[in-house]
Amino acid sequence: MTIDKGREEGEGLFHTNWHKCPNSMIDYIAGIELKPGAFIVVLTVIRYTEGMGGKKSAAIPTETFMRVLGPNRPNTVYEHVKQAVRSG
Repeated sequence: MTIDKGREEGEGLFHTNWHKCPNSMIDYIAGIELKPGAFIVVLTVIRYTEGMGGKKSAAIPTETFMRVLGPNRPNTVYEHVKQAVRSG
C-alpha cells in the first residue's frame, strides 16, 4: 500500500490504529519535564491504554519499550520507565 492510496481510502497510516496526543503534552512535557526516552515511555503507555479503547491499564512487555526506544538492553529501558514514573 502506498501512502497516497492510504489517504484516498481513508485507511492505513493516516486513519487507522492511531490515537490523539494533546499539543500541550508535546509543547510542554517533551524536553522540559521529561527526557526524550521517558517521554516515549509516556506516549507508549497512553497508546496502549487510552489509545486502545480507553483501557484503564495494560500489561506492556519490556520488549515493546525496547522496540520503541531502540536500546536492546532491558536495564536501559527500565531507567527510562523509572524517570517517567518519577515525573508523575
